[in-house]
Amino acid sequence: MSALERAEAVLQLSSVTENTVRTEQLPCRPSELAGLWCDRLAEENCSGDEKETLLRALRCCRFTTGHDLVISTCQPLLLETNPSLRLHAASCLLQYISTSAGVLVTEKAPPLVATIVRVLAPLPYQLPSASSALHRFVSTSFRILTVCVGKSLTLSPDVVASVAQLVGGWIYQGLQPMAGAASPLATARGRVAGQGQVAFGVMSAFMQPPPSPRKRKDSNASNASSRASSVSRLGDSSDSEDEGGRTFDRRRYIAQIRLNALSCLRALGSASPKALHKHWSLFLADSPYLRDRHTLFSIIESDPSRSNRLQACSALEALLAHSAAYLNIAEDRSTKASFTSLSAKLGETLSELHSSLSSLLPRLIVANQADVHLALLSIAAVLAANSPYGRLRRPLAWQLAKSCLPHLSSTDSKVVSAAANTLTNIVSRYLATASTASFEWEQLPRAVEPLLAEDVGEDRQAAGWASLAAIAPGVSSGDWLPATRVFEAGFASSSASLQEAQTRFIVALARSPSTTSTPNLPSFVDLALASPHDTVRAIACTALTSPRLASLSASSGHTTSPWRRACLLAAQDPSNKVRTAAIRVLGLLAKSDGPAAPSPAEVREVIPTLLSAVRDGCGNFSEGGVERVDGAMWTLANCCDILAQIVLDPDVSDNVLDAILGVLDGDTAGEQAIISAYRIVGSLSGGSAANVPMPEQLFNRAVKATVAGLAHPAAKVRWNAAIAATALVPRSQDDSLSNALFDAVISDSSFKVRIHASTALLSHDVSPGRFPLDALSRLRPSLDRLVADLEDGHVPLKEKQHAEQLVKRLSALCARLEAT
Repeated sequence: MSALERAEAVLQLSSVTENTVRTEQLPCRPSELAGLWCDRLAEENCSGDEKETLLRALRCCRFTTGHDLVISTCQPLLLETNPSLRLHAASCLLQYISTSAGVLVTEKAPPLVATIVRVLAPLPYQLPSASSALHRFVSTSFRILTVCVGKSLTLSPDVVASVAQLVGGWIYQGLQPMAGAASPLATARGRVAGQGQVAFGVMSAFMQPPPSPRKRKDSNASNASSRASSVSRLGDSSDSEDEGGRTFDRRRYIAQIRLNALSCLRALGSASPKALHKHWSLFLADSPYLRDRHTLFSIIESDPSRSNRLQACSALEALLAHSAAYLNIAEDRSTKASFTSLSAKLGETLSELHSSLSSLLPRLIVANQADVHLALLSIAAVLAANSPYGRLRRPLAWQLAKSCLPHLSSTDSKVVSAAANTLTNIVSRYLATASTASFEWEQLPRAVEPLLAEDVGEDRQAAGWASLAAIAPGVSSGDWLPATRVFEAGFASSSASLQEAQTRFIVALARSPSTTSTPNLPSFVDLALASPHDTVRAIACTALTSPRLASLSASSGHTTSPWRRACLLAAQDPSNKVRTAAIRVLGLLAKSDGPAAPSPAEVREVIPTLLSAVRDGCGNFSEGGVERVDGAMWTLANCCDILAQIVLDPDVSDNVLDAILGVLDGDTAGEQAIISAYRIVGSLSGGSAANVPMPEQLFNRAVKATVAGLAHPAAKVRWNAAIAATALVPRSQDDSLSNALFDAVISDSSFKVRIHASTALLSHDVSPGRFPLDALSRLRPSLDRLVADLEDGHVPLKEKQHAEQLVKRLSALCARLEAT
């Protein structure tokens, strides 16, 4: 049987089995059949009808192997002039590229993208007189591009640029031309744009309306010429009717093309957001005065298809996600330069995005179309999370926040929650970037407080409390009495998730700079700490670090200080999560110098609890023990910094060192725990403990662990080990530690490690006789190389200060060695 006959047999079989052909029903092995058909498709004497039949057979069989061959064979067929044949080739490609492995798609994507770009480039001019087959071919091509972008392991900049340019032209296909009106932002600045791209200033006097083309009415020659041209471009099936003579809805096909192109853009934005940054101008406005071209907001605002508007929202959200680093260079300063810098362009882009969203969000929600507003609110949340408000003088954050406030009173609970979450993002980003632009904080609590009522639903309540938690740090003189009354009345009966949101508000209120008196704040924290839910108690623990809470506790005669309360939780709470949170609070309080800072006597009382946490964590690494050990070791290190100021009981000091060295002797501790361990060794071996005798066995273990720490792969571990060695080396009897320090001074890759190691060797208690015999001959060349690197500019700028400090210490070491 020939290839065509086998294909027809398979198609006949598929018509009986509802387009599904099993492997055992095929006339031969799948790999042999796929190879036979692909070879025939590649032959020049294969007719168009036969090619269509073979392509239909390839689709019916759904081979699980041979994808490489099928894709390579179908790709050139996209260049055929017959729209029907191209459509079958594109459909076959879509099927096999969708079921291929990512490695194969990555390999095939560049040539396939280049072919599709070449094919689709001239088609916008042909669609007005094209058949439905050509419209479906364009839609299928964009679906192929979407799969290529989504499944490719890597995308080259050339592929990204090609797809972006292609999509940037097709998503606006069929839209009405823009009138060139200025955006609301331009009008607010007192300038009105003209119709052209240079239609403002003196150039507007030279702008003339474009002449309308003369139409030749009832010209048979013209009509015949147009038809002939269309046939020559598109083939025999280029009429505007389907094969059965039925007219098709051209607008629906154009809308489907736009939908698939927008889907491709969304996939591209998700796969390669950084590579797409340079192509933002294809989709976003970067000037309030030049508005004669379409952007994604043109589709969001005026496209008759709701699916297209939603897809445009998704594409825009994908473009903006993870763009904080790129947008961080944006500025909105005015310039008189003859060119616009990238930072200024990004500043205008941000202004246009905020302005467009602010004009769309307040619009009334059409019945059963709340999903568009939800999508717009999602865009606003992503935009706020990535905007550098601290670098912008315009009140963009308040402009966007104000447009969200009306939706807090919506009857749709999803819209209310989305608006509240967006408001939370805006406020959090505004505070995180230390913006000084105007922001009317006083309006926000009043707008959010209605969401806290019990009868509005738990989702709205949680969103409202989350918004208040974000707002509290920015309000300097707000009235929080209504919110605290609701909290006190309903906290005990709330669910776990709602209690978490309420507790975060109390924590934010405790840390806020508000001048409004809240004397009941300690009792609110106690109420949260008494919750039966461990996640709620863990969140409430973080409020204990607030200096404001400590002051209120002392002034109101509260029996338990924040430090004491954290100690009790760390020792007695049944939840590991709460004990871990309380231990971290103890570490933060130990580092603080405010009213909540503990005394050395209070610190000494918590040592057994911390050691117990270290041992418990080391014994249960598989059950969150790593986090507990890291937190307990960090807190213990902070406490030992305080205890170094007093003479500690030798038994307590030896007990701590024995536990810490046990952590260093093991191989399961994380880097943070090891760093804390060397901090503890240094604190308990130096300072006031420098003259306190240490058991010989314990001291030798500490020296051995410190020598091992100087060879650790992490630089931060090595420099903390070098700091610990500063306290140990004067008391060491052998030269192993001093030799390890000298090796670090000579050859360590970190300037900080070399500085700390040289500081340890420069101690007056370390005689030059403990250095290696060839110390000077090794040290002098190292110093000369460092000086030469500084003079030649080979030292990175951020390390230059450290290198200069190291030069001084190495020079001092050389001087000591030369003096002996």
